[in-house]
Amino acid sequence: MTPVAIGQPSTSPTSPQPSLILSLKWLSSPATARHGVIAGEIGAALAVTATLFNPALVQYKWIAVALIVGAAIASRSAWSA
Repeated sequence: MTPVAIGQPSTSPTSPQPSLILSLKWLSSPATARHGVIAGEIGAALAVTATLFNPALVQYKWIAVALIVGAAIASRSAWSA
């Protein structure tokens, strides 16, 4: 298995770039901001899914660490608000 280089263009059929670009465009107007948020969420979910199912990804250790740290920060932030 050949690892994928950082910055290499995505060859995934579920490439999230169009939805992320549209989300930025739609966020520029208050009338379409809700559509922009939804498109951004869908694009981010597709990007994460494509990354996790990438056959070149052989170690999930750092993804698990980032998930735990992010969850800890988010839960602390949610409880203090």
